[in-house]
Amino acid sequence: MLILPEPLVSQENEVVGMVQAYKSGMGMSQQDSNPKS
Repeated sequence: MLILPEPLVSQENEVVGMVQAYKSGMGMSQQDSNPKS
């Protein structure tokens, strides 16, 4: 596991949460390669 500075960890966790929420909301794994902005 990589040890990152706290700001980067917080930002990465936020991004991961957004991605998970996006996938859960869409429910379409097919769209992962072409996410809509």
